[in-house]
Amino acid sequence: NLGVGDRITEILLPEVSFEALKAVLQSNDLSLTRPYRGPANPIDFVQLAREEGASLVQSFHTSLAKRGGHQDRVLQDICAMANTNGGAIYVGVSANPKEKPTGVRDPRKAVENLYTAVTNRITPEPEIHVDTLPSKNVQVIRITVQPGQDIPYAIDDNKFYVRDEAESSLAVRDEIVRLVERRLSHDVVEPIHVPLPMPEQTAVTPAPPVKKGRRSSGKIKPPRTGVEIVSSEKRKGTTYHTVRDLRNGNLIKNVTRSSARKLWHYAITQVESGQPKADKIKWRGNIALLDTRKKDDNTWYDLALRENGDIHIYYGVTDSGLNEDWMALIEQSSS
Repeated sequence: NLGVGDRITEILLPEVSFEALKAVLQSNDLSLTRPYRGPANPIDFVQLAREEGASLVQSFHTSLAKRGGHQDRVLQDICAMANTNGGAIYVGVSANPKEKPTGVRDPRKAVENLYTAVTNRITPEPEIHVDTLPSKNVQVIRITVQPGQDIPYAIDDNKFYVRDEAESSLAVRDEIVRLVERRLSHDVVEPIHVPLPMPEQTAVTPAPPVKKGRRSSGKIKPPRTGVEIVSSEKRKGTTYHTVRDLRNGNLIKNVTRSSARKLWHYAITQVESGQPKADKIKWRGNIALLDTRKKDDNTWYDLALRENGDIHIYYGVTDSGLNEDWMALIEQSSS
């Protein structure tokens, strides 16, 4: 048994003998000894994905069972990713990296049932690749969905889904029109490649640190995530809004509070409650941080931009959508 402070040492010997061991211990050649390193731990790709969390191109499900609607939710993600940017779906784990993976009891049968469901229910049939990955002594199914080449894809012929941040939602009319326009213009997303497990990690030269707090020159660009309410119109007692999706610049018209998704609903509620007045906003140059909301490990920002006499309000911006100007604003506001 090892005592306190003791460690296992590896010794490089020309042959296995006490004489060779004695010679090394009596020599001053430190290159022949080193601390015991042990066997290299295999990379857990599933755990790495869980630590990144659910996103536009990544989702997690604990089961593929029909009971409880698990299979339906997986099919919705497949359909939505095929209609958007593709992605990867992990089955047998939750999105919480601290929870133990449940795994899939019979992966082969589950995969067969999944392929059958995709063929029977999604039209046209999307291009997917299914494999299994080990994670903490259980098998997890990974479904890699390629960006669709024949959009729009629909479940049961009439349910069109798209990805909205980390969720799959039924597409509204304008989004379906956009999908058709993309198909007609052949504006499709490049296929993604299935990441394969590597035998060992390769050392990567770290990138030079980014100097934070430095403002970039020129025009400040909008964030790359979140939404903006571009215009609002009241008709027969109902207010209809035009929403800009900051991820792709698409405009979705005729959105009401009752038909809006989570982020859209939040933005519309804020607008209908009254926009902040320009003289009440704490500007830093031509940009401002209006509000910060946190839940678990996620943070959302409401931001404002003055441009050519107009004020743009961006709701639900995440860290991944911040460029250098907006990051500097967040840091200054939190200091």
